[in-house]
Amino acid sequence: MRAAASLLILSVCLTGCGLLYHRTVVPATNDFHATPVMGKSLGSSNVKRIKYSWYVDVQWDSNGIGDIAKEHGISPVHYADLEELRILGIWLQTWLIVYGERTVNEEADPPSP
Repeated sequence: MRAAASLLILSVCLTGCGLLYHRTVVPATNDFHATPVMGKSLGSSNVKRIKYSWYVDVQWDSNGIGDIAKEHGISPVHYADLEELRILGIWLQTWLIVYGERTVNEEADPPSP
């Protein structure tokens, strides 16, 4: 019974401190001068990283704002948010969410009747 109670208390403490699981969303920049709050269109990326001590550090995919905007047809870009997910200090996954105005592409977005 004591072992189960100790395990429960430990897991609650570690989760509350963000050591087991931690998810945050923050602005990618703090320059909000004349930034319209129009987030109609958005695009995002998904970068994954595994890190274990100094031996293993692997990251793949891209979080470039320009790449995301181009891929999703967003021009101009108004602002971006950075979302992070950490699990056990080993797994890190980040999403860069870009907000702006989508350019109309007739082939991809045919006009509605």
